[in-house]
Amino acid sequence: MYKGGILFHDISQFSTSRHYSRIPPNSYLAQRVALVIFLMTCAFCVITIRFLYLGALSPNPLSPEVTIKKKPLILDKNGHILATNIPTHSLYMNAKKVINIRKTMEIITLLFPQARFSYIQEEIEKKSSFIWIQRFLTPTQKEKSLQKGLVGCGFHNDWRRVYPLQNVLAHIIGFRDIDDMGVSGIERYIDTLNNHDYNQPIELSIDMRIQDVMFDALNEGMRRFSAKSAGGIILNVHTGEIIAMCSLPDFDPNDMAKRVGDHTFNHMLQSSFEFGSIMKIFSFAQGIEEGKVSLNTELKTRKNLRIGKFTIKDHYPKSYNLSVAESFLFSSNIGTVQVFKTFGQDKQKKFFHEIGLFSNTPIEITEQSQPTSDINWSFTRGAIAAYGYGIALSPLQFLVASSSIVTGKRCKPTILKQYEPQKCSSINLKSSTVDSMRQLLYQTAETGTARKAAFAEYAVGAKTGSTLKRAGAKGYSDQKSRVFIVTFFPMTNPQYAMLLMMDEPRGTKETFYFSASGWNVAPIAQKIIKRIGPILGLQALNPQEILELKEKFRIPARDTS
Repeated sequence: MYKGGILFHDISQFSTSRHYSRIPPNSYLAQRVALVIFLMTCAFCVITIRFLYLGALSPNPLSPEVTIKKKPLILDKNGHILATNIPTHSLYMNAKKVINIRKTMEIITLLFPQARFSYIQEEIEKKSSFIWIQRFLTPTQKEKSLQKGLVGCGFHNDWRRVYPLQNVLAHIIGFRDIDDMGVSGIERYIDTLNNHDYNQPIELSIDMRIQDVMFDALNEGMRRFSAKSAGGIILNVHTGEIIAMCSLPDFDPNDMAKRVGDHTFNHMLQSSFEFGSIMKIFSFAQGIEEGKVSLNTELKTRKNLRIGKFTIKDHYPKSYNLSVAESFLFSSNIGTVQVFKTFGQDKQKKFFHEIGLFSNTPIEITEQSQPTSDINWSFTRGAIAAYGYGIALSPLQFLVASSSIVTGKRCKPTILKQYEPQKCSSINLKSSTVDSMRQLLYQTAETGTARKAAFAEYAVGAKTGSTLKRAGAKGYSDQKSRVFIVTFFPMTNPQYAMLLMMDEPRGTKETFYFSASGWNVAPIAQKIIKRIGPILGLQALNPQEILELKEKFRIPARDTS
């Protein structure tokens, strides 16, 4: 059939279905519409599933793979939490996704005035895909950031390290930097551990009860005597465990803005001091060990000594010659050098090596000062070192070495809790030498220069020391000094050793304006020992036991007429 110039055929000839001709004209259009709706529904489902996936597995699709690991808890030896983690969020930027950099930076400046803007600007110019804007947001900061709708910025799940006790253990625990790297203390030590299960806590040897007592006593003493700095360590001489360590001034490790300057310096490990008269412990121990002197040996102490360019004199000279025991009790510099002359610098150098004065005293906290070198160890240098000058040590190094004199063994110090008894190495000292040194230390606390540290119920032994501070190349200052005291208790069988230090203390009306160690750190030591004795489970001696101990450690008087 031909119509209008177009040839029509019977459509039934081309139909694949004999019913095709019966389909209404608009049914084909409906099928197409249904197909489009079906495809759109599928696309919507795919997008929805994708968003759910991103929300569940990667809450920040703008963020690259940045992993902040949860660090292990740090506990004291009794399980008290010293460092923990709290979940938080940090704000970051993907410079490639930011639409209006200028407007975004104006908002960030308003919300976070402490942000590192020079760093942010540098990273924006590089078109970095991940730039930290602000770490560890507070809930308020996060809410305000959300309200501003910062395009190209997102939140990253984060962990913030928190130190509940703030300043009290700052130098032991240390802290982490903005990138979660351990900077000092145990936090730095944790980063050196390989294959450590971070779900397992790090348990320290520190006893927070003891630490609190020392912290409070030193703070009060530092304020009372207007000292520049102070510090202390308490050591278990049988296990090597450090049960307390304090360095003042200190800092709050939670406050990132104050984690700088001298306050972060741990004087107990990082400083090297000339210890003055407490160094005489080693000189007298060696003299007795060599068999050159006994406690009753008389020394020529009435006249000053000239050693090289130095004149050796006593602060409180006596009109008669002192015995070895009296020289120790009254802290005679002249008597100490006389003892040194009986064995000389070569044997002294060897002895110092054996007890660890020329070697490092490693513990888990790695930031430590280096010991004095033994190069050019002359007679003059040995003589002045005998009474505490010319050789510089860290407080920990001194305390470990001096502890070996009253125990006859050397235990490796540690800041970690010990579950098994440590195998301590013996040092080459006769038992009679150890007994004599216990006797001298006990009597120094009872009748000598450390009387204000004595506490008979716990049989305290002690030695005080005061030393002038160096004043550059000109020598020593007559106006500035450091004071020290070392104590051991109970002297019947020493279990604990304590060293206290104070820098540039001033005399007060109560001390008759004297600033020597016997007037300041000695009474502080007594106060600490009184308070920690019951905590440590020490059995206080009864009056009869005290009398028996005094008789046992009594040094026979000499006729000085």
